[in-house]
Amino acid sequence: MIYRQKNEKGQYVGGPMYYIEHGLHLKWMAVLCAGFMVIQIICGNFIQSNTIGGIMMENFGIPHIATGLVLVVLIFAITLGGLKRLAHVAQKLVPLMASVYVLGGLVIILFNITKVPQVLADIFYGAFGLRAVAGGAMGSMIVAMQRGIARGLYSNEAGEGSAPVIHSAASVKHPVEQGLTGVTEVFLDTFVLCTISGLVIGVTGVLGPGAVGSTLVINAFAIVILCPQVRKATKEFFAPENSFVE
Repeated sequence: MIYRQKNEKGQYVGGPMYYIEHGLHLKWMAVLCAGFMVIQIICGNFIQSNTIGGIMMENFGIPHIATGLVLVVLIFAITLGGLKRLAHVAQKLVPLMASVYVLGGLVIILFNITKVPQVLADIFYGAFGLRAVAGGAMGSMIVAMQRGIARGLYSNEAGEGSAPVIHSAASVKHPVEQGLTGVTEVFLDTFVLCTISGLVIGVTGVLGPGAVGSTLVINAFAIVILCPQVRKATKEFFAPENSFVE
């Protein structure tokens, strides 16, 4: 935020390429950074759009190409307004998405609370058990670290360089204020959301041979939503004698 600039429209723009150029005074490196970030963002969009397309295809039978076209139109409409509109949409949409996801995940975990200790035990055994140690000794530790780092970057973008582009558009009194927001964002995304995701997948039992990673969580949610016991409990909770549900 210290090295961000204002464009011709009077909007703040920033990111790694700006503080590399104006802070380190290495314009050639800033140009390289900008080019690499374009490639990274394109590949990141491939992953996310593929996940959305897989979910829509598996649950609603909507072809991938149709989902892709709709995403192109929606994202184009947002980005056409520049970084400020992108930040505005994210500011409104992300808290709502996170709240709904956390609430739904906690409900699923509470419905299966007796399974949580075994799921946690399986997680730690898978990470620190004899098979994991043997795998590390056989040379797969490098592969495991690579996958772990990749998942971490994909999850919270910490150190990736794309998040500062959005943070640079924020209106705050001091850069540290936005820095604290960035730290909180990583904590909530990794320690809270990812833990909920892992527990939901574990307690619902959707993880197995042939399971597609991009649709695991939605399948876990679907199992609980479609479960007769859940429907019955929900109906009883929301439908007392003066029922409005019927």
